[in-house]
Amino acid sequence: MTSPTVEIQIAADAALVASADVLAIVFATADGPAIYARGQDFDAVYPRITFGAPERVPRGRGCGVSADIILTVHCWAQGPDCTLKAGALADAVIKELVRPLPLNGWRVSSWEEVRSRPVGDPDPTVEHFVTEIRWTVHGAG
Repeated sequence: MTSPTVEIQIAADAALVASADVLAIVFATADGPAIYARGQDFDAVYPRITFGAPERVPRGRGCGVSADIILTVHCWAQGPDCTLKAGALADAVIKELVRPLPLNGWRVSSWEEVRSRPVGDPDPTVEHFVTEIRWTVHGAG
């Protein structure tokens, strides 16, 4: 059985890369849209999306394997309209990810936006939004 935390990251990345709303905002690098996983090298380009490491919270001890998977998505923008742009990017992320994502070996039974908030940055020309999304998953086999 595959890991639901890995499957969520794969599905979330695929959904964002395929989103016209997201692609209209994020910086287009030579390697594709500025969407990165935690620990992945990237240039300081804006606007960009970075994924935090997903959190896995086991659910119950009944039949089968179930868990809540919480993914933290960071949206960054720079410049005079950075707050508006980072907020618009967070909204586009929510639109694309708050739904049952297709996961290999797992079934999604519920999903929700946990929170989305601006957290700022030491650089006053940069805005940073943090969005958390939760999916409840069950082993499909």
